[in-house]
Amino acid sequence: MTRDEARAKWIAALRSGKHEQGFGSFEKRGRLCALMVAAREIGFYIGRSASVSRNTIQFFSVDADLCMRWNDFQFLTFPEIADRLEAGEAWV
Repeated sequence: MTRDEARAKWIAALRSGKHEQGFGSFEKRGRLCALMVAAREIGFYIGRSASVSRNTIQFFSVDADLCMRWNDFQFLTFPEIADRLEAGEAWV
């Protein structure tokens, strides 16, 4: 899977409604942050948040701080985050 294909898959997953959004952690009680959705969609989830974030950030070449700010401090919905990703606002 190329980076562009993975990014498209992540954006589609954020819009799909199949993931429940959480705030303040990668995963808690079945709720996920936007970065964890990315990790799960491409198979990077290995059960440890720190590893997930490093692998995911490196593969997607994404500004993780910006994604976390959107998710955890601005409380954007997954579809709103998807719109920003699609517009190229977080790619580095």
